[in-house]
Amino acid sequence: MKIRVKKLSADIVLLFLYFAPVIDNFVGATMRSTGEDSALGKGYRLFFLAFILLYYCMHTTKNKFRKLTIIVCAIIILPLIYSLLHGTTAGIITDYIQLSKLFYPIALFSVLENMIDDQVIDTKRVYKCIRYYRWFYPLSLLIPYALGLGYQSYKTYDAGYSGFYGAGNELSVVLVAMFIISLYDSVNNRDRIALIPTFMNAICILLTGTKTGMIMLIVGTIVIMLHTPNIRLRFLRFITLTVICVPVAMGILYLMRQQMDSTIRMIQFKYNQMNTDLVSFLLSNRNNKILPNFNNSIFNNPKGFINLLIGRGYYDQAVSQKTGVYVASTGLIEMDLFDMLFQHGIIITVAVVRFYLKKLFNTYPCIELWGTKFAAGIIMLFGVLAGHTFQSTLPATSMILLLICSEHMNYE
Repeated sequence: MKIRVKKLSADIVLLFLYFAPVIDNFVGATMRSTGEDSALGKGYRLFFLAFILLYYCMHTTKNKFRKLTIIVCAIIILPLIYSLLHGTTAGIITDYIQLSKLFYPIALFSVLENMIDDQVIDTKRVYKCIRYYRWFYPLSLLIPYALGLGYQSYKTYDAGYSGFYGAGNELSVVLVAMFIISLYDSVNNRDRIALIPTFMNAICILLTGTKTGMIMLIVGTIVIMLHTPNIRLRFLRFITLTVICVPVAMGILYLMRQQMDSTIRMIQFKYNQMNTDLVSFLLSNRNNKILPNFNNSIFNNPKGFINLLIGRGYYDQAVSQKTGVYVASTGLIEMDLFDMLFQHGIIITVAVVRFYLKKLFNTYPCIELWGTKFAAGIIMLFGVLAGHTFQSTLPATSMILLLICSEHMNYE
């Protein structure tokens, strides 16, 4: 009976994961059309988080249960401390939601790992979910794009396309990861069907029009094509990259020349408008927000030591300085490690970074699954350089599934 309940719980977890991008589409469409953030997505994620926490509490060891208790207590207490420090209760709910977003992928990894260890779920089923994502995400862009539906990523510049998703940057992160895993399967595992989502994800990355996404597309292609210990094979792949991949890429760019022209004009306009160095331009000036945040939060703040230890909360750093749902906050850096530091303090930041680095580097998967590790690493790198990862459920979910597969799956 207990095993049956566990297997039913595993089926429910996978069902939640399969429906997650559908919910993201609906929430994005609602937010785009009304200008207000929908409660459906938050409710869906919080209910899912509550479900996996309940499962974990019932089926984990006493030591892990104690660690979970400490984390949950921190999530409950920190927003209350932030409200006392800032003298307002306005941001309590927002800070609770943001902390739950930070904790959600860690909880998901722990529960999936627990289910795998108890043999109630097979990692191949988790990998099937990744395969579903690599088809669903590009199709959810290409179909509405072909029908003339959906929304632009950068409406102000008349450039980019993000379908019905609310955040083009978050979508771009996922598309890059799905491109990498598809290309790796087609090149190294000789999965010919994977070529189709490879091209679809590549096209969608270009459609979104994000600089980081397009850079990662090029970097990912080069790394995967040349990733082999066989020198002769590496040389053959270099020839293939030069003779086949480059002309194919040029052909795709020619077919998408209208969309690419809009993106290039936007990039040129931003470069001229910023009038800054190349690094700052590539990072969209995020690097120049780091020092002002250190000054405002720590160096020139009478509560600097407390802010360094436990942070100042997401609401105080970001939301309180926004005037609308689409208005960029002057406080938010959009580089996840720094935003995590200023919002939640150095203790939580170090703990979270340690967790992800340990999962990324503690094992080296077989050559057939190296692509999952590389794709997860690219998502993390994206978060460090351009944000929208560790506290964003869309890319964080894909990152966790990739880490689970790279650590626990045996390729056959």
